[in-house]
Amino acid sequence: MVGVATGMVGCGLKGVRWSAVKKGRFKIARVILKPIIQLLFRVKTVNFDKIDPDGRVIIMPNHVSLLDGVFLYLFLPPETVFVVNTEIAKRFSFFMRFASHITIDPLNPYSMKEIIGLIKENIPLVIFPEGRISRTGALMKIYDGVEFLALKTGAAVYPLIINGLEHSIWSGIRDKVRIKWLPRVELYLDEP
Repeated sequence: MVGVATGMVGCGLKGVRWSAVKKGRFKIARVILKPIIQLLFRVKTVNFDKIDPDGRVIIMPNHVSLLDGVFLYLFLPPETVFVVNTEIAKRFSFFMRFASHITIDPLNPYSMKEIIGLIKENIPLVIFPEGRISRTGALMKIYDGVEFLALKTGAAVYPLIINGLEHSIWSGIRDKVRIKWLPRVELYLDEP
């Protein structure tokens, strides 16, 4: 993992946060939190072995809760990089230091160059295509950035369905569904 991190620093991708990987906090947080979260939320992962570790990969999850990123951080491969809006990254800067991420300004077209560079280096990316947490419980408008990236790089796009976290207190629809303190969570990775 450190080899990947140091290799990426040399490729000119200034927006990528690799310090968490280099200092080992990434691994420590994962080792401590994953079994606790697994036990408390009875997390079930489906098809996570289908991710091509040597290919160009974009993981495209639905976004139902503020906890989505935490669960993906814990259960996806450790070399996965999260694509995060600059404003969101500022609001959650304490938590962002533990995960490899790239901050982008959606109004800056040069942000796409950095993301394309990561994909071409076979670094798996997580992009929430809705751009925000669902306020209805249904899939919201999906922006075309993922499609552009897939066409430009030839990356396989894996839809990922998060079930259960919409019932958490961190959900965007907590006023519409029954809230559970520790809802059972299923992370289902579909075929590309």
